[in-house]
Amino acid sequence: MSRTRKQKKTGFSDDWATARDCLGPDGKLSVIMPVYNLGPSIGTNSDRVRTLLEGCVPFELVLVDDGSVDNTADALRLAAARNPETVRPVLLDANVGKGAALRAGLAACSGSHVLLLDGDLDLSPEKIPTFFTVMRAERADIVIGSKRHPQSQIDYPWHRRLASWVYFTLVRILVGLPVTDTQTGMKLFRREALTWAFERMLCKRFAFDLEMLSI
Repeated sequence: MSRTRKQKKTGFSDDWATARDCLGPDGKLSVIMPVYNLGPSIGTNSDRVRTLLEGCVPFELVLVDDGSVDNTADALRLAAARNPETVRPVLLDANVGKGAALRAGLAACSGSHVLLLDGDLDLSPEKIPTFFTVMRAERADIVIGSKRHPQSQIDYPWHRRLASWVYFTLVRILVGLPVTDTQTGMKLFRREALTWAFERMLCKRFAFDLEMLSI
């Protein structure tokens, strides 16, 4: 479903200088994009992310196909062939779930910082610099995007808003996790924090995000 995004000033800088400073002289950003049956769009989406990052920060783009049954794998091979120095495909033989796909992506990447970004680009990758600005300002190991954040303006149906509110309320009551959007498709980690969480995880599918953030 298409969504209309409206940008609003956040008080944080959207330039790349802070991102480079956060990465340091030897750091690199690994963008892991899990993909399932996105053959018609993943080539364009990966090019959008790659073009955004080129010349701004050292990076690699790890595209993980979670056993798609369409032509997604071929699209990832073509994307890697066009840009072999920065784009790396990881092709799984079967659909094993988002958690397992991200584990495979982490094993294949080498960056000091890792951005988990859903292949459908539900959240705008143009906000990546803001994530780094928040990370440095808050001295954070993890920065999580959220459609429920007061500064986020995304137009989507009322029933999805209601479902999101119910889920958040249950998570807060039952798990005690004060995160408004655990399922968001954009999260930035220092590699050590993500590795530490992955080593302790059991979920491979739908509860993956919740377990990861709880840990």
